[in-house]
Amino acid sequence: MAFALLLTGLWPGAAQAKPKNPAAATGVYLGRPDLALMRSLVEAGGGAADYHTTTLLDVLAGSKTDAELVSLTKKFGAAGVKTFVVTFDFIVTDSLEQLAHAELKLTADPDPDPKDGDALLDALNEAGTDRDDTFTVAYLLDHVVSHPVRVAVVRDTASKYGAASIRICDDVLSQLMDDLDSDDKT
Repeated sequence: MAFALLLTGLWPGAAQAKPKNPAAATGVYLGRPDLALMRSLVEAGGGAADYHTTTLLDVLAGSKTDAELVSLTKKFGAAGVKTFVVTFDFIVTDSLEQLAHAELKLTADPDPDPKDGDALLDALNEAGTDRDDTFTVAYLLDHVVSHPVRVAVVRDTASKYGAASIRICDDVLSQLMDDLDSDDKT
């Protein structure tokens, strides 16, 4: 139970910040999934049959990809960045499998355009940021695939790679999104 609370951001005593999006539930989004945004994420990463987190990173960071990888490697180490890439590859592909099991289909048209890295970055940041102004992979997945699908994906990911890999993935992706969002504003 504590593991589930930790992943959803509902651990007792968690710091409370001023909400960025007051309509969002702390740590858990229970609304309709944004399947057009999920399609954008998947297509930006190479498509359902050939998804790669590194391809998604190229779209999101553009000409800053190499510098961002250097920065992430300095902060998390080469092993941490590799863990992020492998884990997020699995999270996305397992999300697609879980969507199919739930009989949810991605929309025909992606939104935003998966080739528009700035628009995709903004949409992913917004979808992954809860009312406490905290970006997490869990909250992002709640938005793009639904909470029940996200729970199944977290279970599968923890079973395959362990809880530490999920935490590393969350830390690296959160840093990546923060770095790229900061770069976008300068």
